[in-house]
Amino acid sequence: MYAKHHKFHEIVAHGMWSGSLISTVLGTKLPGPGMVYLDQSLKFSAPVTIGDTITIAVKVTAKDDSKNIVTLDCRCVNQNGVEVISGQAVVIAASEKSKFQKSRSTNRIQTE
Repeated sequence: MYAKHHKFHEIVAHGMWSGSLISTVLGTKLPGPGMVYLDQSLKFSAPVTIGDTITIAVKVTAKDDSKNIVTLDCRCVNQNGVEVISGQAVVIAASEKSKFQKSRSTNRIQTE
């Protein structure tokens, strides 16, 4: 088995899977639906392995109200408090409040 001979000696999740968790938080919670990515930097500092629980934290560090641009620090830690990813995202926040409306056939975004 490849993982036994790999540097980490166990199966490791692809780093961008963990990175996609940050995108999910940004797109659904803060700033939320309708945001548009401008930039993202990620540093992968430790592996994520099968069975890990990853907690995502994002914090607004700067805001340009004239352009709706928000800068956020992003951090992912595992169940042991070990930072596995850190970075920064720059996004355009939606100018109107939006929310997801679930339906049986599709997920739709509705603006208010």
